[in-house]
Amino acid sequence: MSNKYVFFLGGYDAEMLEIRNTLEERGEWFYDRKLSWGAYLSAYKNEIDGLSADAIPVFIELKLDVTPPKNFKIIDHHDEKTGKDKKTSIEQVADLLGIELNRRQQLISANDKGHIREMRKFCATDEEIVEIRALDRKAQGVTEDDERLAEKSIEEHIEKVTDDAVIVNSLTNKTSPVFDLLYDKYTHIFVFTPDGEMNYSGTGAVVNSLVKRYEEGQKENPSLEFWYGGDLPDYGFFGAKSQINEDDVKEILNAPEKKIISQHIFMFPFRLDTEDTVKELKSKIEKEGWQHKPFDFKFGDPDAAVKYSEYVYFHEYVRKAIFSDGSDDISYYFERAIPDGARIVLHIKDKKSYTLPIHHISLRLFDTKVGILTLELLNYYDYPAVNNIFHINEFGRRIYPQFIDEWEGIEKTKKTFLADKIEFYFGGEPIIEDFRCKDFLQKKLRVASYIAHLLGETLKDKFTPVIDDRMFTVCWYGDDGLSHCLRRKKGNGYEYESSDIWYSLIYVDGSVRGGIANKDMQRELIKQATYGRWAEYGTLYGVSRYSLVCVTDRGDFGYNTIRNHVQRMYYQIAIILLAQRASILKFSDDVSKISGKIESMKGKDEHGELEEIAKKVRDLHSSFIHFVNRLWFTEVTPQEQGIEMYNMAVNNMGLTEQLNELRHEIKELYEFIDMQYEKEINRSFALLDKIAFIFLPIVVVASLLGMNIFSPEDIPFSWYGRIGLPIILTIVAYAVAKSLGRYYRKKRY
Repeated sequence: MSNKYVFFLGGYDAEMLEIRNTLEERGEWFYDRKLSWGAYLSAYKNEIDGLSADAIPVFIELKLDVTPPKNFKIIDHHDEKTGKDKKTSIEQVADLLGIELNRRQQLISANDKGHIREMRKFCATDEEIVEIRALDRKAQGVTEDDERLAEKSIEEHIEKVTDDAVIVNSLTNKTSPVFDLLYDKYTHIFVFTPDGEMNYSGTGAVVNSLVKRYEEGQKENPSLEFWYGGDLPDYGFFGAKSQINEDDVKEILNAPEKKIISQHIFMFPFRLDTEDTVKELKSKIEKEGWQHKPFDFKFGDPDAAVKYSEYVYFHEYVRKAIFSDGSDDISYYFERAIPDGARIVLHIKDKKSYTLPIHHISLRLFDTKVGILTLELLNYYDYPAVNNIFHINEFGRRIYPQFIDEWEGIEKTKKTFLADKIEFYFGGEPIIEDFRCKDFLQKKLRVASYIAHLLGETLKDKFTPVIDDRMFTVCWYGDDGLSHCLRRKKGNGYEYESSDIWYSLIYVDGSVRGGIANKDMQRELIKQATYGRWAEYGTLYGVSRYSLVCVTDRGDFGYNTIRNHVQRMYYQIAIILLAQRASILKFSDDVSKISGKIESMKGKDEHGELEEIAKKVRDLHSSFIHFVNRLWFTEVTPQEQGIEMYNMAVNNMGLTEQLNELRHEIKELYEFIDMQYEKEINRSFALLDKIAFIFLPIVVVASLLGMNIFSPEDIPFSWYGRIGLPIILTIVAYAVAKSLGRYYRKKRY
């Protein structure tokens, strides 16, 4: 117990209630009038007047509307005292008393600073979150009637201002149940109450705009009252005794400078089914809006520095594969001009919609007859929650139904992981893909209409997906709370090693708890796919067959440096990996087709068929050697982190095993062709043997009987010479034929 401090408690919530419990347990001297939010110091005027001279009054979350004693202390974390780097009231009380907060108190503190999002930083379970939020609402005086009215307000009195902003005209003055019900459903939530108050929960940028607006209003009306707090400058809340109209809300939402919350790069690898060379395709697709962009930079270019850094990051032999310059190109790189208002809208069944601006679209064609179409989308402050990131990645990458249910049809797929509808705005009329059954129930695989539109008429019906219904996803996500949570120590390891959230991000699982029901297996999969060199800084990379993801905090280094590395260097590594994977799968498909030709050769003109198949095998082998020498790399960069991440990706994608299997399959084709030629030549020599067997005795007999076309004077041999000469000539002819056969076989193959 401290004999000098006297505590005066402010408005009730879960935090204030826990402060009271702590003071009571320690026997501290305090006054508590069980006030509501927005409490004033004048409520304790009599108690203050009765204080002894040596007492130190501590005012907790009380507005100073009367003159306080000279030796007072204020504990608060609202208004100018708020922010993610400021301590909450309960933390300040703990410091004053020299005690440490337990787990439950830490969660109460986190809840008071940043609601559910802040509790996630402490890796709070769903059960803990439900308990703390219920405690907070009860402490604020929320009744069952208020809970019911909050539900009714959302059902009947919610107005959508933008895609991710709503105004709720609440039927109750208690706003916390409204905010709790709408958490993670909208980014910007305005609640207008019957008593004339306005409350907002959302981004720090909007809170800042509201504060500035009301500060200006106070110059004309000093009695204008408002308050704010939270995890600023990222997220926060704002409240005022007066309301603004819908036009003001829209103006405020459009005013703040937007920062990127996450960036999503979707990559569609495909096989080219055409006899045209990539060089021949180049001139055709340039007529359809694609611009060929050889890699180049020079001093004075605005992006010369970043291009230089990207260029020198890779080994020289790798640069030739990904940075085309117009000479001896392994790949050709194209871009599309992005029109104003270009965006994709993801409509998810029974969930929210996501409108994401299109930042960049590119196409890369490799001379192994594979291509990669890339769409880069940006998520600003509109969708900050981790569930939003799950949904964008999961539903944004799907380009055709993975299955169609026998009873529910495609609706079952849409309830699982297929978007209900995707709107693609790219100048002109929007392209709407609503994934209807009749469009996909056909033998020829069909992809989403906006993908086909981007590839254009030249490649129409000439491309085939080489993976499945999912595009590969490269994603950077900046979130202080998640970064802090995943890096927390847990036993001898880290929180991320068993985190449902981190698993779902790596393996692009649309829900936190879906996809796996074996914790040991989940832990092992996370270990295999996580690059944790910078885990203690809160920076994690995940590499799987489906994705390359990165989570950082929102500091300058994470936002400006790591995000750009993901967008450039690691994206290029993903390009290499997908080109390798797509090429191997294409070669494997070619092997399968040749094997099918061999199977169908039986009973036909085997000689003619063999000629055609042998040519295909030679062409395949030539292309494979070209691929191995120019596009297959054991190392892509001299940078240690790049080396380790590339090796991890190659291992997780199983590329080395696939390459070795392909090499074995091509070798078997060679051996089969060799065996067939050997068989064909042996048949020829068998026939020659039969001819020799028949005619050799005849020749010998004829010689003995004197059937010679030469006169005796022309043959300078005795009688045994006349017999031996035909035999020798026959043997020589046989040997020459045998040698010519071997030479012919080697020459043909």
